[in-house]
Amino acid sequence: MPSKSDGDETRLSVPGLFLDLRVERGYDALSREHFFLRGGTIDQIADLATPGPWVVYVGLGATIDQTDLSWAGLVGKVLRHEAQSSADTSLKAISSQTIDRWLEAQGSVASATTAEAMIRSRRGPRWVDSLVDQIRDALYRERRLLAGDMLDALVLWGYAIARSGGSVLFITSNYDAYLQEALESIADQSDVRLTKMRVLNATGPTGQLPRTWRNPGNMSLLHVHGYIPEDAEPLGIPAFGEITYQETSGKARKVMSEAMTGSNVVTVGSSLSDAPLVESLIASKKSATGLKRYAILPLQGAEWRDDEKEKGRDESLFSLNRQRLNALGLQGVYPDYYGQVPQVFYEAAEWLSAGAGRPEPGRLDHRQLYKNRLDEWWSHWDSRDSHDAIRYHSALLRHILPGVRGNLGAGSQEGIKLEIWARSDPNGEGRLGLWCSTSGSHEPEFAHRDSISLKSPYVSVKTFCLGSPQFFEQYGKSRWSNYFAFPIWNWSQRGAFIVGVAVIASMPAKDDPEGGSVRMANIHRVVLAAERLASVADKVLNHKIDSNVSRAYNERIAIDNALGADSSDDLPILE
Repeated sequence: MPSKSDGDETRLSVPGLFLDLRVERGYDALSREHFFLRGGTIDQIADLATPGPWVVYVGLGATIDQTDLSWAGLVGKVLRHEAQSSADTSLKAISSQTIDRWLEAQGSVASATTAEAMIRSRRGPRWVDSLVDQIRDALYRERRLLAGDMLDALVLWGYAIARSGGSVLFITSNYDAYLQEALESIADQSDVRLTKMRVLNATGPTGQLPRTWRNPGNMSLLHVHGYIPEDAEPLGIPAFGEITYQETSGKARKVMSEAMTGSNVVTVGSSLSDAPLVESLIASKKSATGLKRYAILPLQGAEWRDDEKEKGRDESLFSLNRQRLNALGLQGVYPDYYGQVPQVFYEAAEWLSAGAGRPEPGRLDHRQLYKNRLDEWWSHWDSRDSHDAIRYHSALLRHILPGVRGNLGAGSQEGIKLEIWARSDPNGEGRLGLWCSTSGSHEPEFAHRDSISLKSPYVSVKTFCLGSPQFFEQYGKSRWSNYFAFPIWNWSQRGAFIVGVAVIASMPAKDDPEGGSVRMANIHRVVLAAERLASVADKVLNHKIDSNVSRAYNERIAIDNALGADSSDDLPILE
């Protein structure tokens, strides 16, 4: 299986770098036990590590993981553009707040119809070109630098399935080219065959399923709602509002039903609300005997939370959801957080690479692969002298702070601080704690820390749960109001997992009209600063410091090693 890096090097998830089947019982999936140590999770990973014909429905969640742009956000963006561009004074006068109210009251699909009608009225026969331009602008500008790891994990798993003698057909309702690019990248590095991409509502043979998609060693991709690449001609008319959606839904249902019949199925990034998908699942249910059919439904989603319980999970919803999934012939996989979704596929790919399958008597129990890797990292991490290591690592952050400020273009009156948060108790409940910072002294016994929970107020914990880079602007009541945070992964030939989070925080000057440098509008500069911080965060969280030399000399060696500096460089040594 190809690694994200050579040897045992690490790779950071930073923008620009880059189961015998057990029946779910009661509320087991909502227990406090670590998701990857639950018996049900282990069984499901083993099922996903079964070679065979697989159909993977990739929903909007995969695009959100790449761009941080929801469907409602995309529709709202198009609506605002059309209102502002209209020659109709009544439309031009519509405020952004009114559009938000319309979206909330009517929902995204009906609002998309409104936007599509406005485009048709303004542009006439060229309305499709205008819609495509607006969707392309939303998908591929600055937001693409906020990518998470979901698609990388999916295609790595698909490669492992194909290489083991199976086949994978990815079906997506998304317009973007991110999945195709990820597939092309892995196909270029392997002997797996990648069938030419198909687009359902395009003319000619591109609108059909590839005849070879079930052949062993094959991966394929089908777009059912149109395809809009960044720098090439679009294919098909994008299914945006209710009219264009209705025009393509019949063909989508027919083709998806055909593909799912007799195949293993898994849905990712979908809330299972798309009518053609649901109808295809029902139509193919009779052929599902002996096959694997899963829906990945992270419990971080708003549909699982009860605001009256301070956004705690409403466990009764879980029972109701299981009843619906049973009716569709599906079993649910319920990660606690969005960030655990790619981990599920990384684990299944690792099982396939190790020839794991189901454990047999006398064989290594591959169910422990994730736990063993995490234990190994934790014993390495927890063995260091905490007080000295924090001191050295804080010196590293202070050394790169001027360069980070320059990358950001921060003004002289703007406060900037850097933080690295580290995972602790990884095989227990799971916690995240502040390890080192450029601001103040953070001895281990006094440092901020919290359980990895959706209720946590810390941006680091929220980012860990989301599993992708995040902006938090005007967040909380602290003077440090703007944040950019991103997860740090440990990568090796034996798999990957998140070990911590790096944070850039800003305290904007009071007279700064733009609100500081750490904000979405300044993303290109923020990314440069994040890359500088990432190189140090990797060394802090994934490399051991030699403790057999004097404190001052050790600190100098740590800085030299982490930053690749020459010994003649003028680097700080703390007294």
